[in-house]
Amino acid sequence: MEDPGATAFMILEYEAMADLSAILHLSKEQTWFRKSAQRLRDLMNDLAWYENEQGGFYVALRFKGGSAHLGDEVVGETIAGSFSPYHSWVSFLPLYAGVPDAERAEKMFRLLLDPGEYRSPVGIRTLSARNLYFNQAPRALIYDHKAASRTPVSNWMGPVWILSNYYMAEALAKYGHEDEARKITLETARLLLNSLETRGGLFECYNDNGQGLWPASGGFVSWNVLALTLLRRFAPELTGGWQPFV
Repeated sequence: MEDPGATAFMILEYEAMADLSAILHLSKEQTWFRKSAQRLRDLMNDLAWYENEQGGFYVALRFKGGSAHLGDEVVGETIAGSFSPYHSWVSFLPLYAGVPDAERAEKMFRLLLDPGEYRSPVGIRTLSARNLYFNQAPRALIYDHKAASRTPVSNWMGPVWILSNYYMAEALAKYGHEDEARKITLETARLLLNSLETRGGLFECYNDNGQGLWPASGGFVSWNVLALTLLRRFAPELTGGWQPFV
């Protein structure tokens, strides 16, 4: 369970396979996939959950031998020596898969929607603004051990991405926070519209002021089209009844 996001998506894959098995009347396979999904849910809730006075989240684990509880493994410590595991926006992806119960979900939303942490004026930051490594630079430098050099890569250490806005809006709606999901949807749409009007293109990520960061030419589309999915889902009155692929 090295990544809470990947584990959450694996749960969804198991559930999708269970649904397909049901359609095909493969009862044995359906049972296996359902049990596998539930086992991952249980492991996440048992091993990877962490909470403090700010809220709660799921952490990445890498144990040297076997499984253990989070408190048994030192993930991070503050200068004072207190336990402080690392978290980023992927720590909240289990919400999208419906992993936490309602009580834990609210603790996660308390952290996610804190303007001093993840909630920005244009959506969800990919890293808490209180994190030591938080930045909203156009690119980040990662050390490539194979090449023995630093390589510039996409920056997930603070900028707002349309992808993270999409997943967190869906997560909020799953737990009954449709109003907040709609707010993020409208912010996302305004962000991209302003980007097109002022700079003539879209970017893969943005800072808190809505400035596109990368690529410099503004030629990025990709998952930015998820903004249209959000509009159809949470602000259908603005789409004029547009129903693509139907």
